[in-house]
Amino acid sequence: MALLPSFAGLPEQPALRPGISVTRHDDHHLQVGVDPPQRVVVPDVPAVRRLLDALAGATALPGPDEQTWPVLRRLWEAGLLVDARSVAASITHGPAAAVRAAWAQFGLGAGDRLGARAAARVRVAAEDDARADVSRLLRASGVQVVEEGAADVWLIVHDGEVPRASVDDLVREGVAHLLVSGALGSVVIGPFVLPGVTACLRCVDAHRAETDPRRALVVEQVVSRPPAAVRDPALHALALAWATRDLLRFVEGDQPSTWSASFDLGPVAAPERRAWTRHPHCGCSWDETLVSQAG
Repeated sequence: MALLPSFAGLPEQPALRPGISVTRHDDHHLQVGVDPPQRVVVPDVPAVRRLLDALAGATALPGPDEQTWPVLRRLWEAGLLVDARSVAASITHGPAAAVRAAWAQFGLGAGDRLGARAAARVRVAAEDDARADVSRLLRASGVQVVEEGAADVWLIVHDGEVPRASVDDLVREGVAHLLVSGALGSVVIGPFVLPGVTACLRCVDAHRAETDPRRALVVEQVVSRPPAAVRDPALHALALAWATRDLLRFVEGDQPSTWSASFDLGPVAAPERRAWTRHPHCGCSWDETLVSQAG
């Protein structure tokens, strides 16, 4: 199909984004999509119907004419079209459900995101059941879960407090990691730690010590004992899914919701977000302290 100059960038085989519906708008118009800005109302005429059928994959794309080109332009400008070839190629190399969801969510940007997922290596440190749940979600999303060796990011899950020594090496080695911990049947997601950039777990401890100086001593005693088996199944499942989504955001190049922050998930109240800054008394932020002193 020859492209007009004004359609630079339009794929040779355009298709409607997965999940986009075509419905009746009124007696004389059809509607593509549901809500703005990803919604276009078009004339209900045979040529446009043939175009929409082709974009949905039912028939071959018809040649351009004065009725279909304006519709194609509006669909393109509304972000309702993707490259049919790229979608098909992605499905052959990744989980079909995740691939279709990515193209529905990100449109033409899905290819780069799916490529970033496929290139990422994630390690999960958790009890067997939690590790299996998270690994299943990550693999279903097109991410490689590794059992040993180097990883781009870690997820660390504990039913109780996270042993501080278990993450110290990750901080020293500059490895990104996300923490999920539990307390009294509630769950804390975060912080997501990028060493040298965001607050680490010991930064959080230092902030908490400002109002509770003996807390660190108590935590060290708690983590030295087996965690109490107190786990709300619904909150635990929510936390693992939330954490998985944040890992995907990170490997795709976005900032996770838990970036230098944590969310408290309780049985009654809405999730409570707490932002954390790097603490000047924490070893992970001494580089900033030295720079400020040198200045």
